[in-house]
Amino acid sequence: MRYAMMSIIGRIRMLGRTRGVAMNLTTAVTISASILIAIAGYVATYANTLRLTRRADQLNRINRQLSELYGPLLATANSSTRAFVAFCSIHIPRYGNWRDQRGEFASRAAEENWELWARSVFVPLNDRMRELVLAKADLIVDDTLPPVLLDLLAHTETYHGVVAQWDHHDYSRHWSTLSFPKDLLAYAETNFTQLKKAQGQLLAAPGKTSRRASATALSS
Repeated sequence: MRYAMMSIIGRIRMLGRTRGVAMNLTTAVTISASILIAIAGYVATYANTLRLTRRADQLNRINRQLSELYGPLLATANSSTRAFVAFCSIHIPRYGNWRDQRGEFASRAAEENWELWARSVFVPLNDRMRELVLAKADLIVDDTLPPVLLDLLAHTETYHGVVAQWDHHDYSRHWSTLSFPKDLLAYAETNFTQLKKAQGQLLAAPGKTSRRASATALSS
């Protein structure tokens, strides 16, 4: 824009220095119109470039939110839910209800089965989600860390205390004092779906050449 204005000013100065040429009213109007058209063209180009840049920045952030946070979070939360269903399908036929109303197991064998699944399946999955939230907190759609993610972090940390007790042969506790957030999967799925919708709208907006071209430009 700066260089465009300098070019226009240069034209005006050049016309002012021209000698021996009678500038009648028609010539003045023509020149003025040309200058106004040039200015309008530069302004329109600048505004369009700014709009496309902002859209590209927005699309880039949404792409990162999907690929680096909400996509992996949804996949891991889904895996955790499915893993628990699989655990119950194996545990309950063998040991009865997976725990009684007091939260206790029917036998030491049932406790050991839970400890095996917790160590090898549930704790690692929780740790993976915890690492995602901590490493990619800047990509969260909310203005602040939502309660569901705070509950996930707190549950994961306190469960490490339970596992540490098992390592010292203390089996008096089997659960974290803070429950796993039941609405975590819904939170991840809702935000993933909304971001995919926003991504599709940006990709379909006028002014793009193709999905592949947009992706290539954003990745470069």
